[in-house]
Amino acid sequence: MPAATVEEAKKRVSPDEFRVFVGQIELAAIWLKDTMVKNHFGPETPNSTAINITSNATWGPLPEGFRILMKYRVRMKSANAPSLDVDVTFGADYRSQSQITDDIFSIFEEVNLPLMMWPYLREYVSATMGRANWVSFTLPIHKVGLRRKPRVPRQKDADAE
Repeated sequence: MPAATVEEAKKRVSPDEFRVFVGQIELAAIWLKDTMVKNHFGPETPNSTAINITSNATWGPLPEGFRILMKYRVRMKSANAPSLDVDVTFGADYRSQSQITDDIFSIFEEVNLPLMMWPYLREYVSATMGRANWVSFTLPIHKVGLRRKPRVPRQKDADAE
């Protein structure tokens, strides 16, 4: 069955039904599943960097709940050339008395999941930049309901006078 759009899912799942589902789940674990990092720039922090972040999530059943895999792709560009690529997948295991459905997942993926997973991406990107010997910065907050791709202009040593 193809994944439901959020609009379609909201027609089939009432706000009360969704609230009851979310109220009974328990987060059991958030963990790093896999990652790939490519530093195209070297050990110096680029003068300016544009960031493009995309994501997608999938779910599957567990004996006592369900597992979500949240994949992020972070692409940093400097002067129209790649500077840093980060692909990372986080897993989130939930205990649940009722099984998640595609419709509930579509809403959960849009509303709840980004707020839970974004801090892990934020920390991972910041730490990765440090390991590349770059000056690190904090990704902006994730705003639920906005489907814009985050773009962060970055200038080395800006306002350091």
